[in-house]
Amino acid sequence: MKQALFFPESNYVPEQKTEKTAPHFRNPYKPFTQAWNRVTVVSKLTARDYAELLNEFGYVVVPVYKDAAVNIKNAEFIQTLVNMPEFVETPPGPGQFEGEIHYVKGGFSALGNPSSFHNSFVREVRRDCMKIAVELFRELQRVTRCPMNIEQIVDRMRVLRPKSEIKAESWHRDTTPKHMRNPEDLIYGGWISFDRYTDAPQQFSGFDKSHKVIPIKTAKQHEGFEKATADEIKEFNALKNKELRADKDKDDNWFILIPSGHMLIFRQEMIHEVAKPAKSKHQKISYRLFTGWRLTNSNSQFESNTYMRKMEVPTLKSGQKIRMWPTASWAGERVAGTKQPWDSLQTWSGVTFRPELLEDRVIMQSKWGHAGKTKRVIPAEMYGMNDVSIKIQAQKLVSIIKHITDDIPEIYLDIIQNEPKHWRERWTNDELDKHFIEPFDTIYDPYTEDEIAILSPQPLV
Repeated sequence: MKQALFFPESNYVPEQKTEKTAPHFRNPYKPFTQAWNRVTVVSKLTARDYAELLNEFGYVVVPVYKDAAVNIKNAEFIQTLVNMPEFVETPPGPGQFEGEIHYVKGGFSALGNPSSFHNSFVREVRRDCMKIAVELFRELQRVTRCPMNIEQIVDRMRVLRPKSEIKAESWHRDTTPKHMRNPEDLIYGGWISFDRYTDAPQQFSGFDKSHKVIPIKTAKQHEGFEKATADEIKEFNALKNKELRADKDKDDNWFILIPSGHMLIFRQEMIHEVAKPAKSKHQKISYRLFTGWRLTNSNSQFESNTYMRKMEVPTLKSGQKIRMWPTASWAGERVAGTKQPWDSLQTWSGVTFRPELLEDRVIMQSKWGHAGKTKRVIPAEMYGMNDVSIKIQAQKLVSIIKHITDDIPEIYLDIIQNEPKHWRERWTNDELDKHFIEPFDTIYDPYTEDEIAILSPQPLV
């Protein structure tokens, strides 16, 4: 049985287990794992049940899609990856839809390209999740008198490969910078699993009820998380290992399980870790969409909706900028652990992304004489979908112009490529119109007012 975590100096007093609460404390999910197959939150447990569990334990796992819909959503997730315009067109390999494309550098494997935030698939999923979240948090508001408004926070897609080297993150709490939140705000993280229905559940490692105890005695505040001290980490690991030893044949007894088609919601103050999955548990490509929720009394958005209208890459609720590759990929030989870290980054960029999206980057420092050299790589922080669309269309425009005539100097082609929309609108050549069939527009439909509304605070009542 998972233990709740209590500190000796904590003022938190655990409730006495009554006939009503005892089944919840032992394992509120195990009896219903096979029965979670309805779109609505009101499955074997009611919305009020889920709200009480979230308030008491700090997390819940709720069903979002029916059994039959799980594999459909898995296929839609995969097709969305294949259709992303930033990447090279790679035919599916045997048994692996996207060949050997690695969408982002780093073991965590959460995507950072703009289309991963603004494609039609994730926008539809957000609408589905919002219906469930409103029902759940409305009940939570009635139970706890928490803030009155709910806002969904955009987060990333993730594609985790079996050979990915996941960097473990020791016990911590997630945090949001003070300038991004109000003091009374409650912020929740989590994700929805898009693995196939027959795949093993995804796992989350955390301590029940730890969102109610005193803060971790962190010696240093890191951006995005509050890390435990060395002594506390030892204590947390000992508690976890004690639980694992209690039932050696069932290591899943410790982990919170997220079956396919289900969504994990947890208070970001809950103490948790990013643990490396056991090899036996990580044999297939794994898919998820991270989610975020903010309960607030404010009517101001967590982040201005300007990024939605421009389809730019948002800021994480931790305040961190989303990167396509870690700093070690460029920081230098000493940090990266190799004499030429830039070559790996340049090779990956060249085989993964469309060439028109790459940029020249100059090496500023090197112990082995590489300073001053230029490498062509994908930007660490990518631009918006509108810019991606323009860059892709610009390359097509220049190619067509070259096909029609050889009389235009290269310098003019460079100007056209930098300002393609301006030149496309002024060009009247019938031959160009015949070749340039695709509309010069954004790749995805603009956000509707309804879509913007769910990413803005709205009343729970």
